[in-house]
Amino acid sequence: MKKIIAFITSGLISSGVYAQLNGTYNIPGSYPDLASAIADLNLQGISGPVIFNLAPGYTETAPAGGYTITATGTAANTIKFQATGGATITAYTGGTGTPGSGTNQDFVFRLIGSDYITFDGLTILENPSNTGNALMEAGICFLKGSATDGCQHNTVQNCYIRLSYQNNASGSGPSLEGSKGIQFLNATGGPLITSLTITSPSGAHSFNAITSNTITNVNYGIVLVGYADTSPFANVDMTNVINNNQIFNFGGATGAANPAAGIRTQNQYGLAISNNLLVNNNPLDPGAYHVTTLRGIYMQGGNNANVSVINNTLSVISGATTTQLSIIENASGGSGTSNLVNISNNSLQYCGYTAGTSGTFYGIYNTASAYSLAINNNSIQNFTTSATGGMNFIYNSGSGNYVEYKNNTISNHTLSTTGTVYFMHNSNGTPNSLIQNNTISTISKTGSGGTVYGYYNLGSPTGGTVTLSGNVFSGINLTGGATFYGINHATSNTQTVSISSNTISSINGGTGTTYGIYYSFGSPSGLISQNVINGINAGGTVYGIQHNNGSTIISNNIITSFTTSGSTLYGLYQSGGTTISYHSNKVSDLTSTNAAPNVSGLYISSGTTVNGYNNIIGDLLAPSASATNAVNGIYVSGGTTINLYHNTVRLNALSSGANFGSSAIYASTTPNVLLQNNIFINNSTPNGTGKTVAYRRSSTSLTTYNTASNKNIFYAGTPGAQNLIFSDGTNDYQTLAAYKTAVSPADAGSYTENTQFLSLVPSNSNYLHVDGSVASLSESNGLSVPSVSVDIDGDIRQGFPGYSGTGTLARYWSR
Repeated sequence: MKKIIAFITSGLISSGVYAQLNGTYNIPGSYPDLASAIADLNLQGISGPVIFNLAPGYTETAPAGGYTITATGTAANTIKFQATGGATITAYTGGTGTPGSGTNQDFVFRLIGSDYITFDGLTILENPSNTGNALMEAGICFLKGSATDGCQHNTVQNCYIRLSYQNNASGSGPSLEGSKGIQFLNATGGPLITSLTITSPSGAHSFNAITSNTITNVNYGIVLVGYADTSPFANVDMTNVINNNQIFNFGGATGAANPAAGIRTQNQYGLAISNNLLVNNNPLDPGAYHVTTLRGIYMQGGNNANVSVINNTLSVISGATTTQLSIIENASGGSGTSNLVNISNNSLQYCGYTAGTSGTFYGIYNTASAYSLAINNNSIQNFTTSATGGMNFIYNSGSGNYVEYKNNTISNHTLSTTGTVYFMHNSNGTPNSLIQNNTISTISKTGSGGTVYGYYNLGSPTGGTVTLSGNVFSGINLTGGATFYGINHATSNTQTVSISSNTISSINGGTGTTYGIYYSFGSPSGLISQNVINGINAGGTVYGIQHNNGSTIISNNIITSFTTSGSTLYGLYQSGGTTISYHSNKVSDLTSTNAAPNVSGLYISSGTTVNGYNNIIGDLLAPSASATNAVNGIYVSGGTTINLYHNTVRLNALSSGANFGSSAIYASTTPNVLLQNNIFINNSTPNGTGKTVAYRRSSTSLTTYNTASNKNIFYAGTPGAQNLIFSDGTNDYQTLAAYKTAVSPADAGSYTENTQFLSLVPSNSNYLHVDGSVASLSESNGLSVPSVSVDIDGDIRQGFPGYSGTGTLARYWSR
């Protein structure tokens, strides 16, 4: 009998307890060590909530093969491993697996099909004697029991996990390369490299939380790999949360051949990544810079998945030379029909390359065609990089239904790249976009050449609406032959586009072409309005606004204070399209220091019907020019029908060049031109063979000068051989009377006078508005233009019989 009792007692002691577990168990105490507790948990199961309490300062080396947990909890009966006073678990020695191994990968903890388990406050360390294949593949790995038994409602919190980033070995299948702090894998314990086909929602890894952990010295900090299900996506990983973690020293293996990342996910639905801090080489505990592809947060797979990446802070620096660096990269949520990818309120600071050459950089990078993409309120600042490859700060190549970039700040960057730079890129034909209140400022591009885009959109969407408003591009300094676009929008004639209230200022361009706004295509309701483009200083061709195609209204824009040493300077430039209207724009203070420039306020080279009205153009300068027609208020070189109403042009240029000429308006004889109610004043000083001309045409043909042209003011100073009302290259007319005779019946009621204005200072709000206190022929002498009923001040311009012209009524052409 004593032998029987002793046998039974021995068996019970070896199992740890007499029945299913329920309550709090101390280690040491209730169990001599963690390994015994886990063995008993797996054997006995639980009948109530269970807590394993590791004593403060407790240490243990994991058994060979690590701890394997097959037990599971429930919502009512949870299982918790906690170390409130700190407990350290060190990896075992003698491991042989790699991420590409099917059965013998090395994990400190592995959970198989477990639910409702919490790890709280544990310290998990790589064994310092491990090297090579003995290094751990994961600190904590969650695996599936079967196609219907995944890990759900588990929590890892307040843990410290430190492995070895030297494990960068290749993976296979769902098993990704290198070491991982915490890993959820779509595989069973064997084979680990074969993706499991999930047949029930219970087979997914769902509703898990990884929160408030510190993970360091790993190839990947946190990895979630789910099942790539098809619509209706019933068996996918759902609603996992990665929150408030600190991930340091990810990547950096000596001679690494495989990628690294702080957080990497695949096929996750309802994923939330928030409030995490990622620093790939922690200066307080230095690691190493990764020498190949490196990402901060990287998401893949999951068609039509919702993804949320919010309030994270990342500082990621690559030690590579030719491979990609991405701070936040999303390839999840593609083929979207109803989903949202939201990447917002993140801070990207002090990122870049240490020795990059041709490597391509991405700040926030989306390749998935999600139904809706929101990239808002992100701060991307203080990058200094030696890379000469392409630089992309916010870049979308997906083609979903709706893209939103709002309130992002991209500033304080020094870029040595000689390649292309996109500060905001939107592509692949997204039909609907809202690009609003973003700020790009304080940029120094020290590398010569390349093209720099403030905002870029290229594609061929069918329909849709795009709004670009309230964006600021300022303080951008370029070097060498760089080309610059503040806004470059080129899509389709079925898309309605509004580009309004943007500011493009303080641009120090290179010797390449500089564009404030470049716009190609657009529906008849397209609008470029109320933009301010000022302070451009460049060494090449400069365009304030170029419109290339489609039908658009370009109105109420302010284009001022441009200086270039290049030969071509245009405030407004029309190079193609159907029906285009330029109205109520102010173009002033444009200077080219080139010896043979073409400086024009409004340049029209093409277009079926171009209407220009209520524009103010003045102070166009070419102080070093030696060209017979270097400065033009309005220059018409092509197009079909050009209608110009109620415009005010005043030139006052002079040059040190041997020959200098200018024109308030120049028109080719190719397009049909109609001029009504315009003020064309040219007070410039001619030199040599140059001439100061109010109205200049390219040849003697008048068949394309509409005979309905009338009620214009032409003035070119005191009439003389070089001060002309009109010139066509053969005939010069010094007086208005001679001009009227030549062009009759056009301009029968036109006038000449040096109209007085309230201000001649371009920055003044009254610039080139007629001074109503001075009697003027511009008072109440205009034609009625049905299509343009009022002038830039809202005044009606047609005449009033019996009006004395004393300046008492507000009826001026351009007051």
